[in-house]
Amino acid sequence: IYDCYIRGVLECKSGDQYVVRIYGGKKDNTDFLLSEYTVLGLNFPSVEDFLLKSKYGSYQYYYIEIEGDLKNPDRGWYYQIGSGHGTAGPSSIFEQRNISLNRLYFSLKNFKDKPIDEITLKRFEDTLIEATKLKVKMIPQFYYHWGHPEDSKTKKRNPGSIKNGKWISPSKELIFTHVEQLSKVINRNKTGISYIHAGFLGAWGEWHRDQYGTKKIPNKFRQQLIDKLLTELDDDIFIALRYPVDHKKMKDHKQYHRLGLHHDCPNYKWDTYPRYKAHKLVINSPMDGETCQYKPKTSYSCKTMMKYFKKYQFDSHNESNWSGAIIRWAKGGCLDEIEKKLGYRFVIKGSKYKDDYIYFKVANVGWGKSFKSRGVSIKIKDKIFKSDIDIKNWKPGNEYIEKIYVGKQKVEFGTLIIEEEVKFANTTGNRIFFY
Repeated sequence: IYDCYIRGVLECKSGDQYVVRIYGGKKDNTDFLLSEYTVLGLNFPSVEDFLLKSKYGSYQYYYIEIEGDLKNPDRGWYYQIGSGHGTAGPSSIFEQRNISLNRLYFSLKNFKDKPIDEITLKRFEDTLIEATKLKVKMIPQFYYHWGHPEDSKTKKRNPGSIKNGKWISPSKELIFTHVEQLSKVINRNKTGISYIHAGFLGAWGEWHRDQYGTKKIPNKFRQQLIDKLLTELDDDIFIALRYPVDHKKMKDHKQYHRLGLHHDCPNYKWDTYPRYKAHKLVINSPMDGETCQYKPKTSYSCKTMMKYFKKYQFDSHNESNWSGAIIRWAKGGCLDEIEKKLGYRFVIKGSKYKDDYIYFKVANVGWGKSFKSRGVSIKIKDKIFKSDIDIKNWKPGNEYIEKIYVGKQKVEFGTLIIEEEVKFANTTGNRIFFY
């Protein structure tokens, strides 16, 4: 097969006879013969036609996972825009590689003493509209302050904004006003949103180094702000918090299931995620981050960080090399593996048509999940058959057998359709074979 067809060039001559064998691999690395066929050169029309004849096992088609990454919503690398109080807008967004996410730092520096003006709100809305057009989703993070308040250059650039080594953030009432203004824009443009970072408080909107407390110093306003965000934003919009301690304090909230996490320094020396068992907090909600330059708890090596990302079910990570992490992983040989394992990665493992149902086995071989509900249907010729399958239930590291009623069929294949055009990581795409 490989020599005659898969390279894309038919090297087998017409009339020549070839014996083609398919082998499978066992866990002990030994091979075993699946099937053997005799074919004539140029009388072998396609790889699919050949594999469909296999009767191996309980499924009748041999599915193959693709090697690399593929673009799917709410997962993978995110591209960062709007840092350093830069003016982020629609022109900041562009299509690139397999990236479907943009982390949008949106500055509120000019509104620390007043409501957000209409021009700025329109710029934010236009950004979300443009994101929808380009089929990318934004992760907004609103902030008033950029930089470490104890840094001499930061102090010089921000006279009157820092007191006793802390940023001076707006009043509680004004922050609530800003939340109300921005939530209306977000609710109108949800198709351009993946989820939001809680933001607003502290340096970079990361909930530290201002008058509203830290992960170690409690402040009731932190919980009040989370409640305000959960209330003002529509029920299908998730919010990622910076620290697990803030997440756990909201456990009795009726909208608690909408809270995820973003970790801007995974596995650093003072990492609290292991202590709070944060992996249990993001089973059904978003988890993202970026690897920083602080001294690590253990190391930032390929082996360590792949294990970390898998345990904490990372859905996305900053693609920037600002901390040296990307180059480190490239040199370590794991960058491609991290790229394709961030978030969900669904692979069809087998299929079978029986008693008017198409059965298929699917595995989530990624580290994350679809935290949003997305339905599954199948298109056969010009007809669509719906199901009650929700890919939110396909958790990382697990396999599932699903079925869809399709009635009497005499077709070779159908196409699985997942909302928002989610793609399977198979060489045959979303095709599901009947025979």
